[in-house]
Order: sequence, then structure tokens, then C-alpha cells
Amino acid sequence: MWIASARNNTITAVDVTSHSISLVAGETFKEGSNDGVGEAARFDSPDGLVVVGRSLYVLDTNNSDLRKVNLDTRAVTTFAGTANISGTEDGHGAAAHFHPPTQIATAGTYLYIADSRTNTLRRVHIADATVTTIAGRS
Repeated sequence: MWIASARNNTITAVDVTSHSISLVAGETFKEGSNDGVGEAARFDSPDGLVVVGRSLYVLDTNNSDLRKVNLDTRAVTTFAGTANISGTEDGHGAAAHFHPPTQIATAGTYLYIADSRTNTLRRVHIADATVTTIAGRS
């Protein structure tokens, strides 16, 4: 099980069998937007998350972007959006903007994101990080 801790700016793993907790990415109480491995990565209020295969997709709410964590290597990359640039633009990868993303779900080959301040539902194609607004108006 994985937990996004908005207050601590970290992603943690909980092994429900052994009852152990381990840090996956981020450093407690250190905010930022750095991509990196494990504690070298930085988040600013990570919120919704979803697992697809061996990847964990995390909404980095205050950075207004979507991050991807490789669960095998713990490498964090920005998948869509650009840190600290809010907006409503659709597009591929960094060309898309969110304001601010809070909840995420998956179905098939897509991620679905609730963009709270713009009252929109966004769809992200997992294969190529293309973001499209599918409901609501900003």
C-alpha cells in the first residue's frame, strides 16, 4: 500500500504483511519540485495517487503537476505539467498545465484527474502523457 503525505511532502510504502513502513520518495518536511531518486526527489503537498503496473502516479498538488514514481528504482519524474505553472492548457507532457490537481483514478490506458480550482476533469493518456479536458469549464 502507498500513501501520499501532503503534510510531510513524502510518499511512503506500507507492507501490510510485516507491518513495516518505508520511505519511497521525498524527504520529510522538505518541499520542492525536484525529480530524483528516493529522498533526492521533492514534492509540494502530494495528494491523490494511483498504481499502474510498477508505476505510481502522484498528483503534486501545490506544484500543479503529475509525477511518476518507478516502484522498482524509486525514481521520480514529472510526467505531465510543469512545476509551479498553473493553468488549463491541454497538451503533451510539460505543455499541459493543471490548477491544482487533487484526485486521480485510472481506467484502461488513461488516468483521470480532478482539477479542483478549474472544476474540470482531465484525461491523461498513459502511453504518451497527452492531457485532454473532457468535462467542465474553467
